[in-house]
Amino acid sequence: MISELARAETPDYKVMLMQGLCMCLWYNTGATIMALEQTGHTQNVFSMLEHLLQTSVKQDFEIKRIVLGLT
Repeated sequence: MISELARAETPDYKVMLMQGLCMCLWYNTGATIMALEQTGHTQNVFSMLEHLLQTSVKQDFEIKRIVLGLT
């Protein structure tokens, strides 16, 4: 998923992938964080998430999914 996120060309597609990643955080936080840490993508993912929240996330349900995943 991380490589697909890096190759994503449209902001809408990036937001959808990030929502999926946030849902992974919600359902299995430990395994998701461990996988991100092992591949060295943790900082990149959270930086991209912050950028997407500021620029591309427009729908309420997108924001809710991301916030839910981060809780």
